[in-house]
Amino acid sequence: MKLLTFLSTLAVIALVGCGQSTSPEQRAQIAKNKATNDAIWKTRKTTTVNGVPYEVAVSPDRSYALVAPAGSKIWIMSDMVTAVNNVSGCKGQPDFLLSMMAGGNLSQPIDMTKVKTNIDQMRSDLKC
Repeated sequence: MKLLTFLSTLAVIALVGCGQSTSPEQRAQIAKNKATNDAIWKTRKTTTVNGVPYEVAVSPDRSYALVAPAGSKIWIMSDMVTAVNNVSGCKGQPDFLLSMMAGGNLSQPIDMTKVKTNIDQMRSDLKC
């Protein structure tokens, strides 16, 4: 299921990146996913990892969490996963595409101000 979600997300990114428009069904699903994640984000809790506060929100079915450093656009994925683990009590997984951006080094800071995207949180799949 995760692979299917990843592949469908990658396909949408590829279509948008190539200038292709999304179908009405795709736009509806994107809007639905955004609304769901916005509602989940409103339930976030704060935890501190290595002196940095992180905000973490866990989905109601505990299948994933959303995480972001509070007030910072510098993301360190190993710390973000630790924050997810602390709040959820589960084992969080790093985001695949962000892992690639960090060259596979989860301790490598990523300056999100230099990334041309509107991503505000990292999604972390959970293994509970």
